[in-house]
Amino acid sequence: DKLEGHDPGLIGIMCLTPHVVELKSIIMRLRLIYPGIPIIVGGPHFSTVPDDYERVSADAVCAGDGEEVIVRVANEVESNRKCLSQIYTSEKWIVDVDRWPIPARHLTDISRYQYFIKEERAATLMTQRGCP
Repeated sequence: DKLEGHDPGLIGIMCLTPHVVELKSIIMRLRLIYPGIPIIVGGPHFSTVPDDYERVSADAVCAGDGEEVIVRVANEVESNRKCLSQIYTSEKWIVDVDRWPIPARHLTDISRYQYFIKEERAATLMTQRGCP
């Protein structure tokens, strides 16, 4: 179902290797819900095997740190262009993460999450770089 109040111009998905098997079906469903919206994938799996973006039917991939790449891609999409490249790489592998704001978790509706820790709804947050 469409997320109420959301009309994205770009969809980005971070993926770890164990989740790649499910990603194609997720992307196919997103294409039905949000037709014509470009989808870019990234994360540890795609930084190692960037060509897998084709296997999961994504439009583009970010290999490496994505904080600066996603801004570049969003600017391309906002300029009424689709993703110009299929494979985006960060110009440097180590991004100064202190430049980026702390996630706005107050904007997340935790009641929609299906992940639980000790019977309480929870969400994950990556707190370091490298292999999780």
